[in-house]
Amino acid sequence: TWQPDGIMIKRLFVVPKMQRRGIGCDIVDSLKELSRQQGHMSIMLHEVLPEAVGYWKKRKFCIIGNTGVWWNINLGGSSA
Repeated sequence: TWQPDGIMIKRLFVVPKMQRRGIGCDIVDSLKELSRQQGHMSIMLHEVLPEAVGYWKKRKFCIIGNTGVWWNINLGGSSA
């Protein structure tokens, strides 16, 4: 099985009244930058909420395996 070489995101959630303000995006962008600074090539994500799939796809995360729960973003050579 695939193993993360650095950061893993589990249960990232912004309370409804604070959503649509860029808070989640800022957190994810900060984690991407931190991961790159530490020399990691990817971030692994655990997501179980179907309504969150679009959010993660927009941020270039891809499903790993056939469960639809584990996601990954490759950081190598990108400036997302």
